[in-house]
Formats: sequence, C-alpha cells, structure tokens
Amino acid sequence: MTTGFVLEASRGGRSILASDRTSLERSDFSYAESGSRRAVVLGSPYSAGPAWVSARDLLASGGAGGPSFPRDMHGYFALVTGDTQAGEFTVATDRFRGIDLFMYRRDGTVIISDSVELIARSVPSLHVDTQGMLEFLELGCTLADRTQFEEIKRIAPATVIEIADGGVKREERYWEYGSPALDASAPDAIEEVFAGHVREAFRLCETAAVPLTGGMDSRAILSVCPLEEGKLRCHTLGNSWNTDSRFAARICRELDLEHTLYPVDADALTRQGGDLSRWAGACSGMVNFILLAPMFEFFEAVSEECDLVLTGVGGELMRACRLFSRVEPPETVEELLPVMLGHYVMNPSEGLLRSHDGTNVREELRRTFEHLLKSEDPEDLVLSVERFYIENRVANFTSCYARAAGIGMKTWDPWVSTGILDAARRVALARKVDRLVHREVITSCSPALAGLLLSSGDIVPYGSQPAYLVARSRAFKAGQFSLKAINKMSRAAFHREIYKPSYVRDVSHLLARHHGGLFRRRLSYGDMRLTEFVVPAELEHAVESFMRDDSRFCYVLTNLLCAELWLEHLSGSTRIAAA
Repeated sequence: MTTGFVLEASRGGRSILASDRTSLERSDFSYAESGSRRAVVLGSPYSAGPAWVSARDLLASGGAGGPSFPRDMHGYFALVTGDTQAGEFTVATDRFRGIDLFMYRRDGTVIISDSVELIARSVPSLHVDTQGMLEFLELGCTLADRTQFEEIKRIAPATVIEIADGGVKREERYWEYGSPALDASAPDAIEEVFAGHVREAFRLCETAAVPLTGGMDSRAILSVCPLEEGKLRCHTLGNSWNTDSRFAARICRELDLEHTLYPVDADALTRQGGDLSRWAGACSGMVNFILLAPMFEFFEAVSEECDLVLTGVGGELMRACRLFSRVEPPETVEELLPVMLGHYVMNPSEGLLRSHDGTNVREELRRTFEHLLKSEDPEDLVLSVERFYIENRVANFTSCYARAAGIGMKTWDPWVSTGILDAARRVALARKVDRLVHREVITSCSPALAGLLLSSGDIVPYGSQPAYLVARSRAFKAGQFSLKAINKMSRAAFHREIYKPSYVRDVSHLLARHHGGLFRRRLSYGDMRLTEFVVPAELEHAVESFMRDDSRFCYVLTNLLCAELWLEHLSGSTRIAAA
C-alpha cells in the first residue's frame, strides 16, 4: 500500500492536508495538528545543535514564520505547514531534493503529495509525458521538473511555495548551489568539514549503520566515524564472491568492527518480485525499483539494528568532475555534450528506443542537456555540470535511498551538505577529477584506510612509492578509471580484477536466470503499454541477449519493465492516456 500525505487546496472550496495511518509508522514521517493548523515533516531534517525536527516542532515554531523554515534546516526533507480553514499553506523542499514532492495544478485546484499515486487517485486522468518517459527509459531518471506524466511536475530543490485560494501565490528558491560567492572565512580543509558533518550524525543516534563496500566513498566515511563510541555497525549488500564484500569484511576485521553480509540471492529477488507494486508506489516510478529492490530489503533488515544510516551515496562532486578527466577536457557546452551523454545513458542499443515523431532519441536528450546547462552558467562549465549532476542524477537516486532507509531509520548522507559542497568547491579541479579529495579525507583522518586495494584485501598505503606513481600517472590523470576510482593500471599492477563482480552484474545474472519468464512475458511487444517507445526487432534482440546473461542490457530492460509495471499499477487509480 502506498503511504504518504496529500495537500489539496481548491478555490473557494475545502482545503485538506492529511496523511494515512500507515505513514505514521515510518521513522521518516511525522504529522501534527492543532485546531485547523496542520504540519507534515517528511525525511530527516535537523537544525543547529544538532537536533531532529518533527512536525510538532514545526507547528510549535509557527511554520513559515518560525526561524527554522527552512533556511536553518539541513538534511533530506519536505515540509508542509498551513491552515485548512484559511486554505493557506507553505511547502518547502531541501537543498538537494533528496525527498521528491509532486504538484498537480488545474482549474483552481492545487494538489501536492510525496506520492504520484496519491495524486492519481484524486484526478480523472493522466497523460504520458513522452519526453519524461524517454528520459526515464534511457537514463533511469527524469530531468528537471518532469515526471512521466504531463500534468504532474516535481517541485524544484531548495524551493518554498505559498498556496492560497486554490493557487500558487509565490514560488521561489531560497538557496542556489554555487551562489553566493564563497565566504573567505569558511574552513578550507574539506576533511575538517567532512569529519564535523559525520560527527554531528553520531550525536543524534544510538547506533549508526554504514553500508560498506571497501571503495573510496565508504572508506572516507569510515575514516571519520568515531569508532571508540561503539555506535557503528557495518553492513554490506553483496555475495561472498564479490570483491566489494571481501574488502569490506577485511577492513572490519582490521578495525575490530561488527560486520554483517546480506547476500543478493534469488530468494531475495523472488520475495521482492512478488511485491514489485509496493516499490513502484513507494518510489513513484521515478527510479529503477527492480534493480534496487534488494536494497530495500537490505535497509529493512539493517533498520532492526540501527536508528541512523550514513548512506554514502557518493562523492557527488567528484563524480560530476569525472566528465573533465581527459587529456583535452571539454571547454564549451558543445564539446561537453557527447561526453555527458556517454556518461549518463545506460542503454547500449541506440536503435531500441524511439520517440513518437520518429526523431533520434539521443538527439532529443542532447538538446535537453544543452538547454539545462546553458540555463545555468555557461561561463563556468564545471559549476554548471556540478549543479546539473546534483539536481538531476543525485536527487533521483538519493531520494530512493532516503525513502528506502526511512522505513525504520533516519538518513544521513555524509557527502551532500552545504558546508561540504562549499569546501569542495575550493578544491582544484584536477584534485577532484582523480578523487584525491577522498584520499585527502582518509589520509588526514585515518591513514590506515588510505591507498589502493589489492585483490587480497590489503591496502597499499597511498604514500608508498608504487601507489604514488600509479595514482599520479598519465593514465590515472587522463581518466582511465574502473569502478571505485581505481584505474586499470593499478588493478593490473596489484593483481586485482579489472572487471570485478558488482552489484548490478549480480542482480542482472539472477534476474536473467530466475525471472526470465517475467521479462519475456511483460516485454513482449504486442502486449506492452509502451509500444510507441520501442522498436520490435531491437527489443526482441535485447531481451534474448539479456537472457544469455548479457548484463549490458540490464539497465534499459529493467527501466522498461519498471515503466510497464508502474503504468499498470497506476491504472487502478486513474485513467492513463497516451501523450
């Protein structure tokens, strides 16, 4: 069952702000009311102190008139406060849209919810947004304010909306990444900011979970955790033969930390596979819930042991800056566009998807990317790419992580916060590109965790001569990276697998082996809802290749299957019409 809240305001009519009882059982959801005043807090907002912020706190502070709405709040959140009798409400999103809010506006009515499905139940019909659907199928997410439906838009990050008399009276951003100019008095050392941010999290929890892979992201988080407090638990989602799992176990043994391995197995996928509609609704169809379904089960299990999770979604600025990790980095938007498409598009078959008017899908995406980048700051290309990445790519997948973890825990991403982003902006591009920011944090906070990982699980210290030469080599600086920011040269030099087993490959293999019938049945061209978006012969080829364990097609086919299941799921709530 989909849980969440609905705010419905109509001109001259009754206004409603309500949540269902199931939502109140979630740790990331709170609701309060006093007379006709209402407040909803979704996610994990915190204020100075630090202290978690609940709906009751928001109501007591006076909502929009209080000091904590929302400029003094941090974390992932969506806030709603208002008066149902007066029909006036204020809605706010966090700086990075870690929690999605959706809005429907028609004929003197505004509906806002954290669930597309709950909006769908209140409207007579929805029309598929062709561009939004193509973005989802190619990229695994939609861009800017789009969803898969024309009538429903996502509210932008760092946005405050005021509603009165059934309409939007004011909508403005309260914060912009990259603006204002950096405060010269702010700390320069990113490791100092990073460590302080993580330690704030530990002051708010009884026990904290770190999903550990052994890669640079999770090692950077681990390096600043106060281990002596005994609050930390490490968990890994992966199978025993996966190198990430072996590295994580080895690191925990060395640090004398508790470590639990949750395997990705056929049984887990079967358990989730029988309840895919649950996650279709929970994610509002905005992410690939099939690939991530084992993660939902993983977070449910972890929540039994811990009350806060440090998700470690990634060193996001460093990922964005990888686009510039080339011998001749792009200097204009036009030079950057093919690089970005290669980085974002997860579909290996350019002929599989088609637009309604027969135009090239990749060309449409190129124009969208160009428009979004040029609407930012074409004079500062790096800043534009960082903002694009944070507000599109990061927001989609972070929202999924935050929602999944929020079943039983508060969510805290050590990489994404205003202070860290500002500190990272001070780091030279070259040092962000080769992810020396990670090593800077780790080397400063926990030298034992710095360096390169061998296939045995040992760590070659970064300061050692072989590791230093590899990391500063032309190949490394030119961006010849493999997973976890260790380049192919270092893997060969230290006898570590170049193409190691990964989560996606594990899930892809198990899906093809144990759920092949689902793909053949639901992605049969004649029986699909999305026939206008695919080329029949290319679809058949992709499905058969995937059944032969070709994991390259895993993303695009699971995107297609997610969209099919999502449209079917919503058809029980409203009429779904073609664009």
